[in-house]
Amino acid sequence: MTTLTETPSTTEKVRFTAGLFLFSGLVGQIILLQIISVHTRFLSAVALTVLLLIAFAGGNLGACWAVFQRKSVLTRIYLGFLISSAGMLFLLLASHGAASLSSLVPGIIISGLGQGMVLQAMTEKNRSTVFFSRWSFCRAGLVLLGAMLSAVICLVIPANNVGMSVSTYAFSVLVDLSLTGAIYAKIIKHDSL
Repeated sequence: MTTLTETPSTTEKVRFTAGLFLFSGLVGQIILLQIISVHTRFLSAVALTVLLLIAFAGGNLGACWAVFQRKSVLTRIYLGFLISSAGMLFLLLASHGAASLSSLVPGIIISGLGQGMVLQAMTEKNRSTVFFSRWSFCRAGLVLLGAMLSAVICLVIPANNVGMSVSTYAFSVLVDLSLTGAIYAKIIKHDSL
């Protein structure tokens, strides 16, 4: 029987909540990119998704630099979500009047970099903790549930309203999600001082 010997720290709670926001936003963004690019060609859908994953990996690797490692975990999560929300804002503006898919590229790169930074700060933890516990499986289930809910929302909004400009509403939800993650990390950091 597994017992919880100590309550999770504030940083661990923020990491878990950041994971909810991160994976919900990432899944929603991938779905919206697929919906937008399906109207053109299959290869462009794959290319946009691969570009997002490359930017995500670049943000994850870039957050390992010493300049970022000197900052606290909460500050890195906050900065990552801010960068991600800026990229989502670019995607929102580009999807509103998208004449070509190349107008989506700057937003994809910026949001992917920010999301990668959040992932790096979120997964950096004390290696002595037990990974496979009942609580970690519950948390993984909640993160999966949040990502599925985000996917449903991003699929339902464009499906109910036909048109390319409808994706702007779904991207605005993703901007709000990223900003909520940034505000949450900032509030927790301010309260812990």
